[in-house]
Amino acid sequence: QDWLDVVPVTTRTKQQFDRLRSALETFGWRDALICNGSILLRDGVEDTAWREESIRISETSQSDYKKAYGFAAGLAGKNAVTAVEPFMFYVRTDQPELVFNALSAQAGHAELTVLRDSQKVYCFPRHLNKGRAAERYMLRTGHKTYIAAGDSEFDIPMLQNAAVSLCPERIAHYKPIGRMRVCSGLFSDEICGELEQIRNEGL
Repeated sequence: QDWLDVVPVTTRTKQQFDRLRSALETFGWRDALICNGSILLRDGVEDTAWREESIRISETSQSDYKKAYGFAAGLAGKNAVTAVEPFMFYVRTDQPELVFNALSAQAGHAELTVLRDSQKVYCFPRHLNKGRAAERYMLRTGHKTYIAAGDSEFDIPMLQNAAVSLCPERIAHYKPIGRMRVCSGLFSDEICGELEQIRNEGL
């Protein structure tokens, strides 16, 4: 990895990410974009300027976001909802499809993004996604391009705009601006192999 600056980009909250941070620091990874890219951590400390920019970016979505949060709390109960205000919330549920459909129908317009995994349903202001976070990070650091690896719908905005995107076949339905490499084996192993090939070939 001496030819890369590696930056984790995750939907995890700070509390969740802190469980991983000590392990990641052994690799020398100093920065991380958490909460779907709305928060930048440097050595575990939040960058306040990045937070303020995230608040400005999401300003037009805040009214709809608050309504969606109230709806989710009423639907599943406040104890089932975890929020990192004003950037995201998720609902823990054993019926993710039902909650996803109900929240999507309520949110049903362009100001919010609703996504799900096997146990949680997430809601974000529409401009706070991993793709926008990657673009902001490049501007902040002076990087000209990036390689992205992701295996879920949450990662697609980041994958779309990468110079090279690595993903499994099940989410390879986006249209990238760069080169797409579809990984068919164990994803973590495939990433390592693809990165080694990219290193040898160049971007």
